[in-house]
Amino acid sequence: WINFNTTYLKLGVASDGVYRISKQDLINLNISTLSIDPRNFNLFYKGKTIPIFVKGEADGSFDNNDYIEFFGRKNWGDKYRETSTEPEPYKNYLNLYSDTTIYWLTWDPSLSPNRIDSLQQFANLPQDTIKYYNEVVHYERDHWLDYSIPSLVDRQNPEWLTNETWVWGQQGVGTVNRTFTVSDVYPNSNAEAFYKIQSFASNGFIDAHKIGLSINNDPTVYDSSAFNKYQQRVVKASFNSNLLNGGNNILKTISFPTNTTINSIAYDWYEVEYPRYLKAINDSLKFKFDEQANSGFKYIKVTNIDSGNIILYKFSSGLKRITNYTINQNTLVFADTVKRGDAYYLISKNKIQKPKFYYTKKFNNLAGNNIQAEYILITHPKFIQKSIEYLSFIQSHYNVVTKLINVFDIYDQYNYGFFSPKPIRESLHSAFLNWKSPKPKYVFLVGDATYDYYGNKTKYFSAPEQINYVPSFGHPVSDTWFTIWNSTGAPIPQMYISRLPVNSIEEFDRYFAVHKNYVNKPYNEFNKKYLLFSSGVNNNPNELATLKSANDYVDTVIVSPAPTSGIVRHLYKMTNPIRNFGPYTNEQIKKYIGEGGVFISYIGHSGVQIWDNGISSPVQLKNINGNHSLISDWGCSTGKFAEPDIKAFSELFITGPDGGAINYNGNSSLGFTSTAISFPKIFYSKILNEGFTNVAEAHALSKIDLIQQYGANDVNKIFVLTNTLFGDPIVSLKVPSKPNLKISESDIIVDASTIDDSKDYLPVTINYSNLGRVEAKSFNIKVMDEYRDSTVYDKTFTKNLPLQS
Repeated sequence: WINFNTTYLKLGVASDGVYRISKQDLINLNISTLSIDPRNFNLFYKGKTIPIFVKGEADGSFDNNDYIEFFGRKNWGDKYRETSTEPEPYKNYLNLYSDTTIYWLTWDPSLSPNRIDSLQQFANLPQDTIKYYNEVVHYERDHWLDYSIPSLVDRQNPEWLTNETWVWGQQGVGTVNRTFTVSDVYPNSNAEAFYKIQSFASNGFIDAHKIGLSINNDPTVYDSSAFNKYQQRVVKASFNSNLLNGGNNILKTISFPTNTTINSIAYDWYEVEYPRYLKAINDSLKFKFDEQANSGFKYIKVTNIDSGNIILYKFSSGLKRITNYTINQNTLVFADTVKRGDAYYLISKNKIQKPKFYYTKKFNNLAGNNIQAEYILITHPKFIQKSIEYLSFIQSHYNVVTKLINVFDIYDQYNYGFFSPKPIRESLHSAFLNWKSPKPKYVFLVGDATYDYYGNKTKYFSAPEQINYVPSFGHPVSDTWFTIWNSTGAPIPQMYISRLPVNSIEEFDRYFAVHKNYVNKPYNEFNKKYLLFSSGVNNNPNELATLKSANDYVDTVIVSPAPTSGIVRHLYKMTNPIRNFGPYTNEQIKKYIGEGGVFISYIGHSGVQIWDNGISSPVQLKNINGNHSLISDWGCSTGKFAEPDIKAFSELFITGPDGGAINYNGNSSLGFTSTAISFPKIFYSKILNEGFTNVAEAHALSKIDLIQQYGANDVNKIFVLTNTLFGDPIVSLKVPSKPNLKISESDIIVDASTIDDSKDYLPVTINYSNLGRVEAKSFNIKVMDEYRDSTVYDKTFTKNLPLQS
């Protein structure tokens, strides 16, 4: 649908209604209207033109009093009154990601104009008049993202699952009165109430819950059949509209005792659909006919019309602009052939809204086969200028071709402009298939994200607003999901992806400075050191031993032996006495933590912003020499960067003022013992023994090895999807690739007590260190003693490269 040579105007609509665009609106957007022929206007919705009305187009000039008019729809959910069954996702009232529908206005002369039909006069007159329509009052508050599921492992799956949704709250056994308001009720006709719920907690399974509905003081209980644990239910009451009062009413939701002692349901929403007289409210009314009795060729009369300038649309079964109405004594009358489900909208001309104007653009084809880049940076417009500066540094230091992509360009090309994480995956796959070689392999997502797409935590609990600068997928969130395109069932990442979860230019600058400092620092003692933490539950010695043994393996098998021969400090939890950091003095612990290491690895229990060995702030691991480490946590949740109401360790260590990590990896899901033990061995061996010092490459290849060695079981799949890398994916750990011998004046030691003029020799101790890689090679040490231009002593010693010193 995209013509890459044509200009488009992006529009947004967040409620059903009639919208107009004037000549002045276009001028305000710097669109020259002089050369626009209004007969060429077209409006796109999801890749297809929709019918619009263009006033004054016949003369080929878009004049001051001319306008474009269209009927726009809110971005509703699909079949929300239905329940979902595996593997369907939950059916929401609104679209999962956004309530805003996107339209595109263009004036491309190569397109045929799509104009709306007008419903004109009929030859015959109808015999019947419709007196009411079906009004729906809907009540919903999305307080908690919480749901029931049999498996804790499945709950960590980023895919949106069958029961996974935001809910209002929970209801236990008993009756809750829920208020709803109606007006102008048509009497003695059918009305319905709905209550969407799911099982939340029960110690039984079959017939675990039993819910019924009652209206006001009527004793009748409707739809009180039982349902099982983990199931959804839309409880329904069908009743006579005479039970309703004008104004406030009560829907009683009744949870009956069952054969369980734990009995709680989670409720999503409730609504009432009732027959209402066709009576406008402030010269506006959206009305729908859902009863078969209203079908046929009918008069439709709408009362309480104060304005003589009414715009009327039919927006079911295609769009029609109705002009065959009359207004007499505040009543609007028109005739139409009505069928069940037909919907209409009327509004006074002076209350017609404007759509949201986003921007004009000519699309840049992100799938073009003329593009070549190995490094992709995807970001929000807020960070575009800083990203240009940052990419200049990446290009000059790493000698790599880069591509900067505005995330809105992805939405626009791959999702018709609608906000969603999913098109990011499609765009990356398209780039990999279509771009010139060498193909892209690094993907850097710059900008924070949240799975709280509607800002519920801000709306209901006053949490700070969190903007979805570059969204992640699912809940728990997964960036790796964007790079998995195969359909084999095994999650195999195809690109090296990571994220910088920034919310401000200040945070971006902070990481930028860390990155520049990291690559410019010379190799020294720091590059030989590694810091390991092991923890666990105090009263579980078996667990403590198991987790410690995993780090012992990293120490003794991977880091300490050649070729790395690293200096390892392993601080582990012990029970006798109870200590978080092993049998070391406070001075030793402070020294080891302050000196840090090439990587700092933690195995143990953790939460979003805490390790269970007492580390609860990045300042506790701050390097005393200004060095920057890769920090890894193989436990729970410190990779939860998309939480709407708390900052995770992954964010604090990468972008926080006391952070300073060059990379961080952690789980956005819960962690599992099997991967916490197995993956560090694969990952650190990949870096130190196999030489994949690029962190993102080692991260992705190690995930593939995990699947190959241990199988694509659910736990390993979840780990691949949710173990997330933060910081730039192009960073390589500064693990020495060559021997680096060091000696200084202080390393040459003469013991004064050994000086004796009667002897012809002087004992001298020479300490030398290898701060680099250990290889099976020897080197020479030449010792000379000169006095008054004469060589007193000259000897060369051959030594094997030491492991450390």
